[in-house]
Amino acid sequence: MKKGLKTIWAIALILVFTGSITFSAQPEWKEEFEAICSQVVEAENLTDKELTSLIERADALLNKLQKMDLPGKKVYIFRLKKCRSFFEYILQLRTKKGPK
Repeated sequence: MKKGLKTIWAIALILVFTGSITFSAQPEWKEEFEAICSQVVEAENLTDKELTSLIERADALLNKLQKMDLPGKKVYIFRLKKCRSFFEYILQLRTKKGPK
């Protein structure tokens, strides 16, 4: 009986572990998307170098997304372009104001 119970527990743990990995794993592009667009909230506090880096990362991800065959691809491309445009807008504001 103990051996059967151990086997059931082992199978249950394996199922729970593999199930959590399957549901929590996101494609690499989506993690990059979230990493880029989550910075919109902090954009005003970022340095020019950080903003430029985010713009470059957004451009690289846009190229990847346009080549991929995904459901909802247009939505992610649209949102990423908006994030990129906002970073560019903040940079333009700073250059118009000039140094303090």
